Amino acid sequence: MCHSREANKTKLTLTKVGTTTKYVVTPGNDFDAKHFADYLNTNKGTISADATATAAGKTVELTVSEAGYYFVDSSLGALCILHTATDTLTVEEKNAEPTIEKEALQATAGVGQTVNFTITVTAGGAADTSYIVKDTMTEGLDLVADSVAIKVGDAVVATSNYSITTSAHGFEISFNQTYTATLAKGTEIVITYNAIVNEKAIVTSDVTNNVELKYGNTTTTDEVVIPNYDFELVKTNKNEEILTGAEFKLYTAAGVEIPVVLVQEGVYRVAKAGETGVVIEAGNVRINGLASGTYALEETKAPEGYNQLVARHEFTIDGADLVGDSAVTVVNTTGAILPSTGGMGTVLFLTIGSIMVIGFGVLLVTKLRLAKMSI
Repeated sequence: MCHSREANKTKLTLTKVGTTTKYVVTPGNDFDAKHFADYLNTNKGTISADATATAAGKTVELTVSEAGYYFVDSSLGALCILHTATDTLTVEEKNAEPTIEKEALQATAGVGQTVNFTITVTAGGAADTSYIVKDTMTEGLDLVADSVAIKVGDAVVATSNYSITTSAHGFEISFNQTYTATLAKGTEIVITYNAIVNEKAIVTSDVTNNVELKYGNTTTTDEVVIPNYDFELVKTNKNEEILTGAEFKLYTAAGVEIPVVLVQEGVYRVAKAGETGVVIEAGNVRINGLASGTYALEETKAPEGYNQLVARHEFTIDGADLVGDSAVTVVNTTGAILPSTGGMGTVLFLTIGSIMVIGFGVLLVTKLRLAKMSI
């Protein structure tokens, strides 16, 4: 409870009464309630509270020592001076807590691909604290620093209203209190930016992007997870025996080659910008760093003694089902392949010398035998 008496026009002092929570207020002439509230807000850290309480919803009930005038402060920045004739105060908070929400345009992304993020901060009303937005990504995402943009509606937020610091994997934006004090309840501050998936984004650890909003002593958070996937390439014969010596290239469904690099024996990943791709040597190998989607494998070299595949082998990665255990099995066969139009094709080459004099009958038998060979 506060007691007041006149003093100098430009000064206001508070004199504590003993060990109580009462103060004697000494204002200057023409010192009104707004000046009083501003003074108390500036100096509240040195003032003993008569009562504290945590709100359930928008309303809180405070039990104070006695009737009188009270300065009420909240974590949401509300400032008011209330008078009560009883020892109970009921305070309704008109402001609300600001909220933060984060989303990604892409559901999954592979190495080298760009992910577009949006952060939306919804103001709870005029605040007496700054808003600090901190975005933290895993090492599997590289921030495109010059892509960060901040708008309210269609208007770009002036750089004088905030400060920003960036790092390789995140950023922090601090909105000035003088700016947050002007925001009406429900105002949306929209932050957009891009990040590129790098070689550290592996299937055993999804790419995670966290964001937190600090205001006063309160912090709220949100999170976006961007998974990427792998698949196992198994090269076998018709008896399901693994074959070595085959070579492959990887393509998108649209026929665009996807370069890969060798990470370690038996493990490849999608190449990032600037890296030179290599052929995939199978065997039994694994390829990391792909988004969900349809892909194709083209065999450029068959195992010794086996026929090279003519058509590309298509397969689909559906993230919900294929995390870490997808397998693409490609089977090769032995034997001659008949020409489709009666020409030589990729067939058995006959050494012709004295055989030519044997005649038509032998040639006919040879063709019939070829027709019975496995494809």
